[in-house]
Amino acid sequence: MDIINLAEETENFTGNVWKTGNSLIDVGTGDVWKKIKELEEVKEVVITHSHYDHVDNLRKVKEKYQPKYTLLSPQTWKSKLKKYKKAKISR
Repeated sequence: MDIINLAEETENFTGNVWKTGNSLIDVGTGDVWKKIKELEEVKEVVITHSHYDHVDNLRKVKEKYQPKYTLLSPQTWKSKLKKYKKAKISR
């Protein structure tokens, strides 16, 4: 499974938005929405924490894709880490 940073080539600050399979890790802010809305589907969104640069596009993602959400906490972090631990980051 590859992990891709959708915010890597954006013009304005967006925070990080990582895509792996049909999941997004954070949804960023600003012009990264242009890349997110081109995705065919998003089944899951994992929010690492509540800073605006990680959640600002959440409403738009919810309206377009109706994904399942996970908010990371000490209880959920370990299970998510196991899922993504073997992934490789694409550049």
